[in-house]
Amino acid sequence: MSSFSPLLNNLDAKDLAVRLFAILRLHELTGGEVIPDKLRQAAETETDPALKLYLNWLAHPDQTAGASNLAELDSLLKQKQPEWPRILRLLLQANKETAVPALNVLRKASLHSLPAGLLPILVGFYSRFGDTQDVALLESWCSHANPAVTILAVEGLSRIQPEKLRSFLYPLLTSESAGIRSRAIRLLHRWHPQEALCQLSDMLASEIIDERRAALAHAFFLPFDRIKSDLIRFMIKEVEPALLVQAGQLLIINPDMEVAQAIAAVAVETIAEKAPIIKNVLDQQCEFLARINLIQDEPRVFAAALIEKARAVSEEKRLASLSEAIQAGLLQQQTAKDLSQSAAWLKTKFSLQLSLPTLQAIVDSLAAIEPEFLMPHLPAILQMRDIKLQIAGLSAMARVTPMRAEKLLEQYLFSATPARRRTGINVLTRLDKAFALPLLLRTLAIETEKELLDLIVKQLPEPLSHETLMQLVKSSQNGETNPERHAIISALCEKAGLKLSEAEPGNSLDSGFSSEEIMLGRAEKQGSALQQSQRHKAQEISQQKAPPAKAAQEILIHYSSSQPAARIFQLIKAIRENAIETDALVDMADNETAELPTFAIQTAIKAIELRSQKSFSPVQTLKRSLAQEVPVWVEVAATLAMMTPQTARLAAPMLQQQRWGNWPATVLPFMLDCVSNTAKPQFSACASTLLQHTLPEIRCFAISCLFAINPGELPEHLPALITDNNPEVAALAQSTLRKIKAQTSSGQGLFAMLSDGLSGLADKWQDLPMIAQLAVPATIILAMGLYLFMAAPEIKPASSARANTTTSKSSPGKKGAAHRFEHWRQPVESGQERVVFGRIEENYADSLLLHSPALQAPLLVRHGKGVLPLRKNQHFNARVKIDSVVGDRIESTLLPSREKK
Repeated sequence: MSSFSPLLNNLDAKDLAVRLFAILRLHELTGGEVIPDKLRQAAETETDPALKLYLNWLAHPDQTAGASNLAELDSLLKQKQPEWPRILRLLLQANKETAVPALNVLRKASLHSLPAGLLPILVGFYSRFGDTQDVALLESWCSHANPAVTILAVEGLSRIQPEKLRSFLYPLLTSESAGIRSRAIRLLHRWHPQEALCQLSDMLASEIIDERRAALAHAFFLPFDRIKSDLIRFMIKEVEPALLVQAGQLLIINPDMEVAQAIAAVAVETIAEKAPIIKNVLDQQCEFLARINLIQDEPRVFAAALIEKARAVSEEKRLASLSEAIQAGLLQQQTAKDLSQSAAWLKTKFSLQLSLPTLQAIVDSLAAIEPEFLMPHLPAILQMRDIKLQIAGLSAMARVTPMRAEKLLEQYLFSATPARRRTGINVLTRLDKAFALPLLLRTLAIETEKELLDLIVKQLPEPLSHETLMQLVKSSQNGETNPERHAIISALCEKAGLKLSEAEPGNSLDSGFSSEEIMLGRAEKQGSALQQSQRHKAQEISQQKAPPAKAAQEILIHYSSSQPAARIFQLIKAIRENAIETDALVDMADNETAELPTFAIQTAIKAIELRSQKSFSPVQTLKRSLAQEVPVWVEVAATLAMMTPQTARLAAPMLQQQRWGNWPATVLPFMLDCVSNTAKPQFSACASTLLQHTLPEIRCFAISCLFAINPGELPEHLPALITDNNPEVAALAQSTLRKIKAQTSSGQGLFAMLSDGLSGLADKWQDLPMIAQLAVPATIILAMGLYLFMAAPEIKPASSARANTTTSKSSPGKKGAAHRFEHWRQPVESGQERVVFGRIEENYADSLLLHSPALQAPLLVRHGKGVLPLRKNQHFNARVKIDSVVGDRIESTLLPSREKK
């Protein structure tokens, strides 16, 4: 029964196709074994009528089927108003013998009265038992709007005539449903295996949990040797217990000594919360290795030996990390071998005010032996202009939360500054090879500095596989031409016994199903759907003869009083939201004299014209425009402005291939705004060069763009921009610097990234099926508690709130309307004793985090009493002593008298 736990877990997926595939696999695997409890629970919460009926059938199957059922089916189908739930129940009971006559009855019957919500059950019957006579019907269902119908029809055709599905590959791969896309990847592997594996890898690395869940569901059917490195990397990055168990099942049923050794290393290096799950996977891997006689030892003994071997290697690395601390006299050579004692001693010595060499030695050591300790201090460490400290800080973060750290590492690896890129590459040299290799290859494909290219190559395994090299060559051709990189890639090909010419995309058949092309196809679909929705909404408004939208009126009011860059931004927002009409734009154009805002008005008018076209898609139009020798730039700008953030992210590969830094200046604000929505640091280099553009509007958009995609690029440029001759540029630079400082001082943003992956781990563990829970020792709950005690909370800026309070107190004409919290809103100062109250946001060991409605700020209250029996959102008030007010962070200590709960 334990083998069913990943499938049972998938019944909770948001994606309907993922849930349906889980049901189909359960139907296929359980046979006569009934597991009603979980299925009954799933049926109660299921919202899709067909899936609800299916789940109830699985929970309580009626295995009686025969001639009487066939007669009843024939009778029911001949009624004027057929009793469809009963008919479908009979179809679920069918087996191979009874299905053939039932199909003959169905083919003659009229199915028009079947409720649309129950259609998947009928399609499922044809999928299981249909034959060549039903191919045309199944093909018609492959394009159905309901993803459950689509995926069932695909399953049926793949059984009867799989070649028929070749023509459906593109629409299936570009589906909005993650479940359908993952099933299509499995189909794609039949004809284009390398493209299928690349797309599976992308889905496993997705930020969307249902995409990762769907990828694991179908990874089961792909060659294990080709996906095992992706699965190992998945085990390193993933924090969802259910998905770790699901990926673990794939590793368990494909016994591989090399993989078992890699999983042992992951178990040793991972955080305490994940270690029990990973070790359980390793134990079961060893059981399978023993079954096929690859090992002679008792499985658990062998697993323990692998763990000890991995731990010895890890401890050797950790001891080596203490060398600087020993040289600095912080540790003695003899006592340093006790890592726990060394860690405790270094933690007592740690302070951000230490001299740089001493701080470097301590941070570098703690990053290797106890990285969790450094988490609250990472914002300050990463802002220090010292490469060694940044490398150590990023290394610590990558060990604690690799999925989140990967995002931050990308900002370094794709920076415009060679020093930041070198820092990112040096961090990768410290991390697990399975985790680091994809990032190294992506960096190699675009790197231009000879020194950094050499540093990357030193970290690559030799030889690289032919598939990896072909992907590398293709990626490098999309970037800037560089002779040093070309020579290095050519040498890598030679070492692998492959000529560079053989690895070039032009010498192989273009499948048309690359990840980039599929992402672009998805972007086209999303863009078309959005434009249709907005067009229908506009038609409804026009039919109602409604007055101009409030948003359009507000744009007109604010437009004339805004500065040039702000005017362009308002127009881009209006284009995206379809919130302005042609008449208003004509009025604006009559009064506008500046070049870039005038072009923006023309772009908004063009967007209205394009949107009125039937079947208009921003991505298709942009692609067509850019393919012209001389693009229609107003059309390019309009389509860029119409892209939503999700569409922009999907279209990012196409945008990366453009040399857009040389586009006309009038179009650059639109491109920079679109790039901001991608959240991709790969655009950093081009955006950074535009900080020096001669036009102030473009400098403004470049600042905003970099703040969105790679804020680490800005600090070295902001001092000069703050003194810019243009007041709009100077004000935006000053505002951006304040935001960066606020995030740094409070840890906002960074600790949101750190805690997102871990804070809900205990609750999610409890949500697993009982079978999966049994696989995870109870110690995981204690371990998760340790993280909660250690992790710094996300702090929201309070300075603005306190400033507003001060203003309101001195405002004329409001003396008689003092706020009821006015007495409690007095400014806080270090050493002050006062009564505080608020709602509990977090209950840590030895402290509480409150949100104070009076101070309008988060407040940390240390009490030294362990975890108090209090709930989140519960009211708490007490008398405290203010310890510190640093930036937007208020910390205090509970005074023992007058504590109330």
